[in-house]
Amino acid sequence: MKFPEDVGKELLRRFGRKHREWLAQCRDGAQTEAWALEVNLASPTESQALKQVEAVRAWVAAWQAWRGVGMLSWADRRWRKLGTQSIPDKLLLGDPAEVALWIGETERWSRARQRYVEMIGRWPLLADKLPRHFDLLADYTEEDFRRLIDMIAWIQANPASNLYPRQLPVNGLDSKWLEGRKKVIAELVGAVRGEAFVDGDFYQRCGLKALPHTIRLRILDADLRARVCGVGRMVKGDAARRLSLDCALAFGQGWCGHATVGKAGGIKRGRHRADAGERHPSRAVGQVEPDVAVPW
Repeated sequence: MKFPEDVGKELLRRFGRKHREWLAQCRDGAQTEAWALEVNLASPTESQALKQVEAVRAWVAAWQAWRGVGMLSWADRRWRKLGTQSIPDKLLLGDPAEVALWIGETERWSRARQRYVEMIGRWPLLADKLPRHFDLLADYTEEDFRRLIDMIAWIQANPASNLYPRQLPVNGLDSKWLEGRKKVIAELVGAVRGEAFVDGDFYQRCGLKALPHTIRLRILDADLRARVCGVGRMVKGDAARRLSLDCALAFGQGWCGHATVGKAGGIKRGRHRADAGERHPSRAVGQVEPDVAVPW
């Protein structure tokens, strides 16, 4: 016998398995296919009812007192010993919104469906891709969602801009926001163009220019500082090549890293476990800032 709370748990499991599939069936805010979900309430047989009379009474009373969405059907059972009894039989739900209401997911489902309909109305080719990103549609703030829309639209209109992401005229766009969303943006941009998604370079797919790799150094040697116009705290990308170093020493919290600069200016990085302040075998010329993440 399934009490209302048992049905809630079952619907929660079904929603977890099926919500993306249900979202894919939405067009213009409605289901494109006939949709109904029937939940059998596991009605007892007469022999089962005789063994647990009080439990059956509690079960029937729970459904008599129930007030919620869906259509509850009752069935008459003509039992030899207990006579004719009317007991709850099935619960029929008419659409995913009713399932969402049962399990407290109404707000997320409504937001995801609304955004899904909006995006496929603008880019129909996204219809098959977007359902896998249900959480994005359901949980993005309005600002993040609008930024995503603007980003896709701008890249679609400017497929080979060769600009840095920070140069794009997208409100609120910054490297922190973009970093965790590169893959989904690349996938959606490819889908809008009708391309099969293959993992690849975000910048290439979106026609953008990647930021140069940089390292931060504190230059300890006065002669070396003079070579870079007296700058003592940071060296970026190609500027490091002007130093023509044999080896640079990095001090950190438990990790000692070194960067060797070759004749062609290429930088090879490495690191080894060390106590703070340990010297790598070379002349100490530079120190990586301890509060800066260095891409070894």
